[in-house]
Order: sequence, then structure tokens, then C-alpha cells
Amino acid sequence: MQPTPPLDLAVEVTNAAGVRTRWDSGDKVAGNRPQGLSFNTKRGDGFSEASVTLARRIDQDYPDLNLFDDVAFVGADGSVAYEGRISAQPRSFNDGHSISVALAGWMSHARDQPFTGIYVDRDLGAWQPPSRSRQATLLSGNNPVQGFTAARDSTNALPALIMQLEGAWLSPYLPVSEALYDAGANNLVTQVYYSTQGGPGVASGPNFTLELHGGSSDASYDIHSGDTWAGTDFASYNTAGGARRYAAITFGFNATPGGADGAQYTLGLKNLAVYGFTNISKIGTDPQGFAASDVIKDIAQRYCPLLNTTGVVDTTYPIPHLVFREQTDPYDAFLEVNKYHLFELGVWENKTLTFAPADRTDYDWEVRLSDFGVTVDLQGDSVEDLANGIAVEYTDVQSSARDILLPSNVSDLADTDPDNPVNQHGLTRWTKLTISSPTTRDAAIQIGRTALTEFNAPKSPGTINVTGHLRDRAGHWQQGWKVRAGDTIAITDHPNSSPRLVTETGWNHDSKQLTVTVDSSNKRLDAILDRVGTALTAAGLS
Repeated sequence: MQPTPPLDLAVEVTNAAGVRTRWDSGDKVAGNRPQGLSFNTKRGDGFSEASVTLARRIDQDYPDLNLFDDVAFVGADGSVAYEGRISAQPRSFNDGHSISVALAGWMSHARDQPFTGIYVDRDLGAWQPPSRSRQATLLSGNNPVQGFTAARDSTNALPALIMQLEGAWLSPYLPVSEALYDAGANNLVTQVYYSTQGGPGVASGPNFTLELHGGSSDASYDIHSGDTWAGTDFASYNTAGGARRYAAITFGFNATPGGADGAQYTLGLKNLAVYGFTNISKIGTDPQGFAASDVIKDIAQRYCPLLNTTGVVDTTYPIPHLVFREQTDPYDAFLEVNKYHLFELGVWENKTLTFAPADRTDYDWEVRLSDFGVTVDLQGDSVEDLANGIAVEYTDVQSSARDILLPSNVSDLADTDPDNPVNQHGLTRWTKLTISSPTTRDAAIQIGRTALTEFNAPKSPGTINVTGHLRDRAGHWQQGWKVRAGDTIAITDHPNSSPRLVTETGWNHDSKQLTVTVDSSNKRLDAILDRVGTALTAAGLS
């Protein structure tokens, strides 16, 4: 019989000065022998909570025991079972001195520094009238301010910012319509994209002007780019000469007297998109968006720099609207962009942030019901876990209208797979999804399509308990503490031995017991979107 590898785990601690200390069961000093060692891995976290107890005096300080010290549980073969940092060290005297060391996985670093940021903002409601001081400045230059509306343009019913000039004007007055965008404190606007559509009298009339301004104050603007609107529909990026907190669009006329009593002159700005300061490239067709993978790497590098982003797999879907106006933890931002893909998210060895799809086609680990110490508790299949369509309710970020997309109208929201039991029985069975944050129609379809695929993925929820060891895919015995969330496991002497996705693991080193949760009945989709909704509500984004 193949020998089983040792289950030993030692604890390696690295303090802020880079000094490494080892706690080992064979240490001559009793206070360096770890007791009660246990740890968890979880989807969305990677290495999660852990704890270990030391028999040390509670009235002393120790150079190897400090908050935020880096901690690793390491096997005899050098494999890393767990990585985290010290989050607490409660001390107690109960039949002897002891210090309980609580640990948090390195995903906790993504909760250290909240941030605000504008990636791409498609919300027409974010545009406001100019400030009073700006209106006073304009009026002093004989430019009275008229209004604008967020509505649908008359040509193709796209949501648009409608700039308006009304009536007749006499010399020396030149009325303007101006809309102001405020990126918020500590945020900058770098580009504004729009395409234009002139209304009656504007499309054929000369002397109409359109300018984009930028400024650090809402009272006056220090940079601008100007276009004489020639009466033709065009699309243009306007860089405003630099990054500023405020952007303003001004529609006017450069001759006086002008206009006519009762007349209305309108210019629609369609596909309006504001881009904030970032070092990542836009993708897709205009108005472009950002890839989830690029956003995750950008946020991690700026706000949780200890994380290594080499585990982030590239994505290609251009997220069309992504704004964090209120203080948001990077972790919550990761969840927000992950709703477009529902990838596996975690932090593993060497503080490596991973963002990648789960592979359910094969298994990483094997257990057998005949193995000593293996117990299995699985739920059966349920009709609650199958559908052939998904109805998606969302708020359109441009029009603010509430809409519901149905599989009967949007083919991407329907599952026509002939192997789906719902289709085999000729049924129509839909699940539903409500998206917490405003978005575009195309984005709602992308989220719904991803959600339906996840909803119909094989679930087989349950718990598998293993004592000591289990086999890897090659059939070799391995330590139970090597199994982690995001892996797949198969019960090879079970009638249904298809790979099951591991959602959580727990290892108790004293009992050498591994508990594996597979395809939790709290489906990944529900869990992620619920956490996104909670985070957005807390941040004022929902």
C-alpha cells in the first residue's frame, strides 16, 4: 500500500522587520509548540480564518507575536497549508497561561483602505446645472444660462442629455445651456465621450457652438476644448487639456441678436460617458468600457499593494458603467465587477490574488465511501435549481427607468440546451434576478446570462468529512489540509461521481479532520449578488 505523507504542520511567523520565527510541535520550548491549530478556506476569500494557541505567559510581550505579522502554516514537505496575518491575540489564565492567536487570510488586506473612483459613468442624472457662482460669472459676461434635460432624443429614442436654447435674444446677450459634472473629492475627469444630434433649427443652422470645460472649481474653468457645431452628427473624444474634478458642457450661439420668439433649439448628447483617472486601457466599441480583470488589478495595485495580481485571468467584456462615489472597500469593488463573470475569487500563497473561472470538467481530489474515516452527507437534486430562462429586473443608468428583460424577448436570457430537463419536458420555467446597482441594458443582459449559467450548473450540495488523507487526481495519497475552496472533488465509488465544486473547507489539526462543503445550497450566484447589494447599500450606490 502506498505510504501516506506526514500530516505535520509548523507555524512560521514573519514580523514587520522581516525576522522569521518558527513554532513547531518538536520545539524544546513549550511556548513555541502550537496547539489547537485550525483554519478555513472559503470561496471569495481564499485562505480565511485560522487560529492557534500558545502556552505562554499572558503578562509579557513577545517579538514574534504582533498584530499584522505574516503567518504561514507549512507542512513537512514545504507545502503551504495556510497564509494570513495576526488579527487578534486574546490572552487568558484558566488552569494555566495561554495566548490564542487569531488569524485572517490576506483577502483582509482588501478591506484596509476604502476608496472612491470613477471608471466610466453613464448616469445622465450625474449632470447638474452650473453652480450659482458660475451662473453669475456667465451673466456678467452677457451669457444668461438656460436649461437642459435628461430625456430621449427625437431621432432614435436613445437616452440623451438635451441642451436647450429658447426664444429670441437681443444684443449684447448670448444665452448658453450648460451642464456640470462633479467627479467628487479626490476624483478626476480625464475624458468625456458623446455623439450629437441636432434638433430642428440646429441641424441646419450655423453659429451654434459646443464646448467642453474642465476645472478644479465649480465656479470657473481653467481649460476647455471648443467645437463649432457644423450641423452634422459626429462623435468625438474631448480631453479637456488635462484631468480635473469638474467637467462642464456648454451649448451656445455666437451671434446676437438671434433666435425667434417661441422657438426652441436643442442639441442631444447621446451615449454620454465620463471617464475618470486610471492607468488602464478602455476596451470595446464607443462608448468604451473596462475589463473586470483590469479593474481588479488596478484597484489591488493602488489600494491593496501587498497583493500579487498574477493570478488574475484576463476578461474581455467591457463593463459600460462603473462608479464608486462613496467610500468602498476594494473587496466590495471586486465583488461588484465579478457579477459580470462569477469567477472564483481568493487570495492564496504568496498573497496571490486569483480571479479565474472554475473548471468543473474534472476533479482535483478523490474520496471513496470505502475509505476509512470518510462520511458523506449530500442533498438530492431539486427542481428549484433548474430553469430554462431568467427574468432580469434592473434600473437603466441613463434613463433611471425600471425595466424587466424577459427570456421570451432576449434570446441570451434563455437556455435552449436539449439536455436541460426543463426543455425535455416541454416546460417554461424561469428564475429571476434583480440587479442592485443601476446599469445599462447590455450589461444587464451580460449579468443575466452569466447568472443563468451559474444557476443551472450542477449543484449536488452537501458535506464530505475526511480523516487525515485523501487521494489526488493521480490517485496518490495527500494531506487533507491541502484541499481548498475552488477545487473540485469526486466521490468515485458513488453512483453520481461527477466533480463537485468545493465552496469551503475546514481543517482541525488536533483531530486531523477535514470538512469539505461542496456546491452549497446557498448558491454562489445568490451569495455574491447578496453581498454586492449589501455593500452597495452601505456605500450609497444602490
